Parts: sequence; C-alpha cells; structure tokens
Amino acid sequence: MKTVYSQKQRGVVLVIALIVLMALSLIGLITLQSSAVQERISSNMRQMSIAMQTADSALREAEAVIAAQDMSNLTTLYTTSCTNGLCTTGAAPDPFDSSTWTGSKSQQVTQSYLAPIVAPRYYIEYMGSYSLGSGSSVMSSSYGDTSAVGSSTANIFRVVARGTGGGKAQIIYQSYYQK
Repeated sequence: MKTVYSQKQRGVVLVIALIVLMALSLIGLITLQSSAVQERISSNMRQMSIAMQTADSALREAEAVIAAQDMSNLTTLYTTSCTNGLCTTGAAPDPFDSSTWTGSKSQQVTQSYLAPIVAPRYYIEYMGSYSLGSGSSVMSSSYGDTSAVGSSTANIFRVVARGTGGGKAQIIYQSYYQK
C-alpha cells in the first residue's frame, strides 16, 4: 500500500517554527531589558543611600562643632563672609547654589567612613540668642543641647549639610540646634 502525501502543505512547519522562534526571542529581549532597568534602579537607590548617610555625617559633625564652641565669642566666630562655613544671621549662602559647596562658605567633613565621590560639607548659621522665659516661642527641649533648659536664653543655630553618593545623587539636610 502506497501512502500519498498532499502537495498543499509545503513549508507550513517552517513558518510556524519561525513565528515561535520570534516570540521566544521577543520574550528574551523584554526580560533582558527589564533586568537592565532593575539594575539601574538598584544603583540609583544605592547612590541615594550613600548620599543620605554622608549628609547625616556632615550634620552630626556640625552639631559636634557647635557643642564644642565657647558661646562667649560667637560674634567673632560667625561672620557675614561665612568663613569656614560659620555664618551670621541672614548671611548664609544658598544651599542650592553649587558654589556654596566648593569654597570657604562651607566646611568639609573631617572624617568620613564612606568613600563618596565628593566629600560631604556643611555650614552653620547663627540665628541669634532667644529668650526661654514664659510666653517664649522657642521650645528649648526640642533643639539639641539641653544645657540651656534651665537658662533664660538659648543660642539657636541652623545647620545645612550636603552629601553626595556618586552620579547625580545628592541630599541636603537642614536642622536647628540650640545651645
């Protein structure tokens, strides 16, 4: 007995195989692209985390500088030219101006445990001496050093710190400190 094959089925298997191969290639390409996007997201999150940590270290160092200062000579330490990052009231530079973080208007952190691309920096603005008496708007227990709680006045400082994490990641923190 002879088997007769139809002549109408030429190359159908080849066309179906090519369509399946194209679909599998497309799925592989999409998976590869998704993996690359996830890697970029992970890298950006790491850079932001390093920037936050370095900015926090600058903030802590600035607060330690204030805590160690003698409060009797604040007018000579804090100037309108912001020498070494110590500014008088209203003389603080713009924290969003890049030149603030390169010159003498800000102070570089002396010791950093991370290895950022650009060392974290900070500046301190002396906001003035405020009364802590009854009816005062200064909540003395909310700002850093509690040694002034029993005192009638408190010196208030604004600390602005900037940290970078490589790439374009940067964080600027601001806090107020009382002594």
